[in-house]
Amino acid sequence: MSDVKLLLQKLTIQLLKYYRFWLTSAAERRAPHAYLHPAHGRWLFALLAHAEEILTADDMSHVRQLARAAIALLQASREADASDEGDRRAREGECAGLGQRACWMVVAAVAAVWAQRDLWEDAIAVMRL
Repeated sequence: MSDVKLLLQKLTIQLLKYYRFWLTSAAERRAPHAYLHPAHGRWLFALLAHAEEILTADDMSHVRQLARAAIALLQASREADASDEGDRRAREGECAGLGQRACWMVVAAVAAVWAQRDLWEDAIAVMRL
């Protein structure tokens, strides 16, 4: 791998780590609808698309943690919707401003592209709550 490509890959993984931190913070604050802008979802998907198909064990761990953070944010969004039904319709489809669709795209990309299908089980468990 060329030095430039290696540097770009490391930068991509570092940016994905930041996204994991932001998603985790939003889920822990139980304020999933007031944290990230929808454009972040597009950036996040672009970063995932830029990541190599074959990752090191450390990089794969970071990508899996990102998917788990997206699942946690989906769970926080569902809990917020359940406890605050009146505002739910105004925010429908949102997950920290990022959009539930974007959260699901993260899970789907990690599960499909990097064959981490066990993450689907975690996501399904959240949907059953």
